[in-house]
Amino acid sequence: MNKTLTNRVLIIEDDPDSIEPLKIILKINNYTVETALDGESGLAKALQFEPHIVICDISLPGSINGLEVAEALRGNEKTQAVFLVALSGYGRIEDVNEAKAAGFNEYLVKPVIFDELIKTLGSQAVLS
Repeated sequence: MNKTLTNRVLIIEDDPDSIEPLKIILKINNYTVETALDGESGLAKALQFEPHIVICDISLPGSINGLEVAEALRGNEKTQAVFLVALSGYGRIEDVNEAKAAGFNEYLVKPVIFDELIKTLGSQAVLS
């Protein structure tokens, strides 16, 4: 049986210049990637795309920030088991703790070290 990576990743990030390198590195590593530019569209995309992993910026434009995205995903039966990775420019312990309390599994500080990201996501690989 041929085992292939079937992980779907949703990136919720408001900066297109930050999205592109993430998309490239993820696609090189055999992830299927979708993106959203704000919390509202990110939540809608998550319900439609059904990602295994969501990488979400904390500071997002609009009425829903990254912490609220995490809480909404955790509160929805369809998305409650998704692996959530927070992205933030802030690295204080208070920021990390707040993100973990909202439901994030991991917290990465920008700029993202791609090897660290791939290692983090690799622990969530789904094989079929």
